[in-house]
Amino acid sequence: MARKWAYNSLGKEYTIHYIDKSLWMIKDGKKSEIPLSFLFGWPSFYEIPREIAYDVYKLVTNDHTMPSGWVVKLQSKWQFWMAIDNSKIEEQSFDLSSSTRLVLDAYGTCFSIDEEGNSSPNHKNYRSLYDVFFFGPNITGLSLSIRKTIQEAIWKALDHSQIDFTIEYSCVLFDYNKIKGGQKWEVGDSYKGAYIILHGTYVEVSSWYENRSSTKKYSVENFWYNSEKILDKGLRIKKSLVQKILETAIIEKGHQAPRLDI
Repeated sequence: MARKWAYNSLGKEYTIHYIDKSLWMIKDGKKSEIPLSFLFGWPSFYEIPREIAYDVYKLVTNDHTMPSGWVVKLQSKWQFWMAIDNSKIEEQSFDLSSSTRLVLDAYGTCFSIDEEGNSSPNHKNYRSLYDVFFFGPNITGLSLSIRKTIQEAIWKALDHSQIDFTIEYSCVLFDYNKIKGGQKWEVGDSYKGAYIILHGTYVEVSSWYENRSSTKKYSVENFWYNSEKILDKGLRIKKSLVQKILETAIIEKGHQAPRLDI
């Protein structure tokens, strides 16, 4: 079986080849083999478009036997792509404002925004079915009903006979109303430092050095799973304090089952 996909990401041309059960990537004219451990272990596979990612993962999992000795995270990712059938996912659109919406389609979710002067909406913040199911949509402030609907829609599209995990392994469901806003943790001084602020529906993280500063907003789910990467070394000592507060807002305790941190 041989397949080929080509795409552009950040101005670079990529071509993926699947030949004789081996996966190859051509980038900048250089060809290199992609081991299965890399394909399933790397969180962002060369910024590959969701449609191509779906084809690649489905092809690989159906054409190979899962390697032995893999950790739970890799096993679950393999089983997910083997079991998912995106023809069972009905496209849904969730209005967030008069001009923005979150769209669930056969390949995952994206943020859609109507822009003046454009006949079609602008789509961004693409997220694969796997990432949405295990780590949640990467959008701040989504209602609990939307998050539940998306989670359950993907769960129903899985062949449960091919997986060992249950829906309790999926992204934790937070009740944002239980997260008290305004709580702040800060380290450093006026010269160099950083802080975390909980805002209920999102987490604000800021850092500064001399006259330079950076402030970013993260969804509660994104912070929950990726705080080790989000926080700089100085703030990581506060991570456990923040997570203990967030734990109290988890509505279904079963969702504290093994965290499949990226």
